[in-house]
Amino acid sequence: MDQNCKAVVEKRIQRTMESLQKNNMQAYYAATKEDAVAQVAGLLKPELALAKKAMEDFRRFADAGNGVLLITHDIELALEVADRIAVFYAGTTVEEALVGDFASQELLRHPYTRALWRAMPRNGFTPIDGVQPYVKDLPEGCVFGPRCPDFSPECLGEIPERVVRCGTVRCIKCREDDSHHHHGKGLESAVKEANGHAGS
Repeated sequence: MDQNCKAVVEKRIQRTMESLQKNNMQAYYAATKEDAVAQVAGLLKPELALAKKAMEDFRRFADAGNGVLLITHDIELALEVADRIAVFYAGTTVEEALVGDFASQELLRHPYTRALWRAMPRNGFTPIDGVQPYVKDLPEGCVFGPRCPDFSPECLGEIPERVVRCGTVRCIKCREDDSHHHHGKGLESAVKEANGHAGS
C-alpha cells in the first residue's frame, strides 16, 4: 500500500476511535461509514495487520468499560477480540454465543453457526448448498430451514429465541444437553477442553 493510502486509512481509524471516546454516536456512525477496518480487511488484504491493530483498539476501549458493537463478515478477526458473537441469517439473529464456543462446532447451537464454523479456513473451508433468501422470499418457520440438514415439518412453526448453555438460539432442535456446559471459558481453555486436554 502506498504512503498516501496508508495515511488515509490510519486517519479514518483515528477518527473512529476519537468519536468512540467522546461517546458521540452520530460522529461514530459518520466515521464508520467509511470504516477503515472494512477497507483494510476487505480491499486492502495485504494490510491485515492494520485491521488487527484497529481491532486491538476496540478491545482496549471495551476493556475500559465501554460497549462496542462490531458488525463484520470476518468472523475469524472478530473471534480474536470479541467476548460474544451474534450470528445473523436472512436478517434474523439465529444464535448468540461466547467466543469460546467457537473452539468446536459441538459447542455451537444452531445448524447455520456450525456451517459457518466448517466454512472457516482453519476448519476445512467447507461450503453448504443454496443461498440466503431475500427478505421478500423468507420461508415459513425457520429462516434456515430450506438449507438445514436437520429440517423437519415442526420447523415450519414459530421458532422462538431460547437460552441454551450461556447463549441464545432460534432452533427447536437444539437441546441443553447437546454439548457440555463450559461456563464461558476463554477460547484457548475451550479448545483444550474440547480436545480432552483441559487442566484441572
